[in-house]
Amino acid sequence: MFETSKDFLNLALGVGGFLALFALAWVFAYTAGILRQVYKAMTTIEGAFDAVRGFFNKVGDKVSDMSALGKFAVDAVKLVADMKEVKSEAKGQKSGDRKRK
Repeated sequence: MFETSKDFLNLALGVGGFLALFALAWVFAYTAGILRQVYKAMTTIEGAFDAVRGFFNKVGDKVSDMSALGKFAVDAVKLVADMKEVKSEAKGQKSGDRKRK
C-alpha cells in the first residue's frame, strides 16, 4: 500500500491539513455562536436601558408638571390668604365702626 515514505508523509499531511481545517471551522462556528449570544444579550440589555430611560423621562415630565402645578398651588394659597386678610380687615373696620357708634 505505502511503497515509499513520501506516500506516508503525503497521507499524514492530508489528514493533518483536514484536521486543521476542521478545527479552524469549528473555532469559527463556536465564535459565531458566542457572538450571537452576546448580540442577544446586548439587545436585551439595550431594551432594559431604554425602558429605564423611558421611565425616568416620564418621571421627569411628571416632576416638571408637578412643579408647575406646585407653583400654581402656592400662588392660589397666597391669593386665598390675601383674600382672608382683606376680608378680616373689612370685618375689623365694620366692627370698629359699630363699636364707635
